[in-house]
Amino acid sequence: KKVLSGLEELAAKKASVKDALMVAVQSRSIEQVQAAIAEAMDVGMAEEDISTARYVLEEERRKIKAREDLAGAVSSKDIAKLQAALDEAKASALEASESAEAEK
Repeated sequence: KKVLSGLEELAAKKASVKDALMVAVQSRSIEQVQAAIAEAMDVGMAEEDISTARYVLEEERRKIKAREDLAGAVSSKDIAKLQAALDEAKASALEASESAEAEK
């Protein structure tokens, strides 16, 4: 009976963590997603349950780098850097408004 209670508690915890993981993924907040992944790993969730969150985390990190590269390229006024930064901005799915300055 004690073992069953422990298993039920773990299952409930995993369900709660899975919900938190989905909320974090929807928020696309790097901090929230990182925390949710760590919590999921702590309760022993399967990698397939965590993989979407890892993917979103990498997407958001890529966007941050693309924004930084765009800002640097704009201030450098180097055409090659601007083009490369614009290409990366598009590849990382930045909003068009975020790259408008660089396209001028």
